[in-house]
Amino acid sequence: MWGLAMRLKKAEKIVLFGILSFIMGAAAGSVVWMLLRIMDKGIELLWERIPEMLGILSQTAVGGDACGSLVYDIGVCLAGGVLIGLWQKKHSVSPEPLEVVIEKIKSEKGYPYNKVHILTVSALLPLIFGGAVGPEAGLAGVVAGLCTLIGDRLKYKGDAVRNAAGAGLAATLGVVFAAPLFGIAGNLEEKDWGRGRAYAPAEGREPILSKGGRAVIYGLAVAGAMLTVKGLSSLLGGMNGLPRFSGQRTLSFTGMILQWKWGLLLIAAGILTAMLFIVFNKLTRAVGTVLSRHGMISCLIAGLLLGIVGHFCGSGRFSGETQMTALISSWPGFAAGTILVFGVVKLLMVNVSVNLGWKGGTIFPMIYSAAAVGFAVAALIGAAAGTGAVEGNFAVAVVSASMLGFLMRKPVTVVAVLLLCFPVTFLPALIIAAFISAMFGKFLSHEKQPPSEDDCRRDSGGRDKIGRRQRNGYGMKMTKE
Repeated sequence: MWGLAMRLKKAEKIVLFGILSFIMGAAAGSVVWMLLRIMDKGIELLWERIPEMLGILSQTAVGGDACGSLVYDIGVCLAGGVLIGLWQKKHSVSPEPLEVVIEKIKSEKGYPYNKVHILTVSALLPLIFGGAVGPEAGLAGVVAGLCTLIGDRLKYKGDAVRNAAGAGLAATLGVVFAAPLFGIAGNLEEKDWGRGRAYAPAEGREPILSKGGRAVIYGLAVAGAMLTVKGLSSLLGGMNGLPRFSGQRTLSFTGMILQWKWGLLLIAAGILTAMLFIVFNKLTRAVGTVLSRHGMISCLIAGLLLGIVGHFCGSGRFSGETQMTALISSWPGFAAGTILVFGVVKLLMVNVSVNLGWKGGTIFPMIYSAAAVGFAVAALIGAAAGTGAVEGNFAVAVVSASMLGFLMRKPVTVVAVLLLCFPVTFLPALIIAAFISAMFGKFLSHEKQPPSEDDCRRDSGGRDKIGRRQRNGYGMKMTKE
């Protein structure tokens, strides 16, 4: 009887936690929608309304949005560099990479929340002033912090707080990318299939939820967020998310198989694009390290480059979300080399932005770059083997999946984020490309062996010592055992 009573008590807790996750998801969706609306309005003011008033607004090009005045472009980006530099100098808080946010939630049972308001401004400034970064990193940190705060106020402990923050993060990713499965898979799948930090409760404690239970909880949070955003968007204006690459023509099963004679070439193109991203990241990180003690100068250099490069090639600024829509419809009218330049410029500028102080997400820019490279390769194949030899959107699907798979090493997550962007007939292509490139990346990386059981036990014990007071701040410290 006692065992039955304990199981019923645990079941009640799980049901209540599911309801709370749905509500948290709805709240997270509202926060994300509001911040993205602020971002859109800020971009509209700086890059459309004011240039229109000054008579220097130019037409939108396939490479991206560009103002008609080089002086204005440089001036706005330099102003952004000044604001970002001053803000970081005063507060020392900036958006962390998405994988770091996820890792902190897993290892530290939540995310710092005492400076969420500062983090919000830090996330919005680069986005509004034209940084080549996406919104997902900053928004993930803000929502994860707020959900941790709620968990602490409800006097949740340990694994419960971590699940609450994870639910908020899942909701955020699902809404930002308009890909519900990404919010779930991105939180559950370990890098390199289990080589990430072990997700374990403190020693001697049973986790509140199994992995399947967390998937359900995250799903409820994503559902709450998506429904809330849909309601707000229908009333006050919508959000874009990733564009949809619909098939240019209907392919039979045989036709789809014939596309795969170019499969290895497309996968190789995606992997080479990922390697170029890594090269740019190392180069710009080296520059950023040299300038690490001169944050203002670093931010100004990034602003100057964004202003100049973005003026001559619009893909040098912004996340690439809306630029992809123009690229999808206009790429057949451009030479393969021109489209390739769009993608390479985006790869370079996202690394310039992130490593020189304009912090933000990299997934949106990476997908834009992969799309540009995919269309460029399709154009090259068409020139060599005849027009229509490979469908452009099929090429983009394979290149995108292979690039992200190589960089993220989380093929299930890659398929989840790209699944709704392409026709369902492209699903096998996404799966094959993501898994092949992830395995190839794992083979090349020569990473260390997974943490030992002693390491995991020591980490778990340390994490168990972290209380609400320590979590209420950035730079959380581990208490001594």
